[in-house]
Amino acid sequence: MLKTRLAAGVTALAAVAGVVFGAAPAASAADYPYADIEMSHLKFGATYVTGKVTFYNQSASVIGTGHFVGCRTLYAWTIDKQPGDTEKVLDVGSTSPQCDKDHPINIPLDAKITGGADRVLLELRDGAGKPFPSRVFMRYDLR
Repeated sequence: MLKTRLAAGVTALAAVAGVVFGAAPAASAADYPYADIEMSHLKFGATYVTGKVTFYNQSASVIGTGHFVGCRTLYAWTIDKQPGDTEKVLDVGSTSPQCDKDHPINIPLDAKITGGADRVLLELRDGAGKPFPSRVFMRYDLR
């Protein structure tokens, strides 16, 4: 009986300590800088992309939807500005070519440097790889 009460007391004490000292909550995607991709940002003819670019500590992501008319591919690069105003590409990703349909976009990008990438470049290309409009999202201009 004493062991049962002692175990119950230790469990209760641990529960109270957890409430009082609580562990720091894990960061959610909303805690990281992001930018909304609006239809006017990446539009070519009737093709457009909407969604969100999110910057994490050593990565970034592009998530949204592409409305592809004709055959199009969305490319994304994480870039870091280096000393001397040079830029270093950290990673590149893309959708597969999409033709005449709405398609979900999920492009994870690495940025394995201290502080992560400072920009993400998005670019639409046609079926032959010809670039269309592009848009740069800067990490430090975001909410």
